[in-house]
Amino acid sequence: MIGDIGFKGKPNSSNTIEVGYGIIPSVQNKGYATEAVKEIINWAFSFSNVKKVVAECEYDNIASIKVLEKLHMTRTESVNNMLKWELKR
Repeated sequence: MIGDIGFKGKPNSSNTIEVGYGIIPSVQNKGYATEAVKEIINWAFSFSNVKKVVAECEYDNIASIKVLEKLHMTRTESVNNMLKWELKR
């Protein structure tokens, strides 16, 4: 097991779905998060009703910021020390 990776529910009325992930320390910095999140984003976009995938991370979580940047997600805002990200179809 490398951690938890998945969606935080079903697509909402705006056809947006949120992805979340956490990687255990012993396997961090090996590219697993990037690969896994990339694949579930691809899977989400295989459904015609999903128009946008969003994510969030703490403003000082450099590892997660790098993962989301590698996935070409766009930083949209900062709310309560959390950075919000999105990727549109």
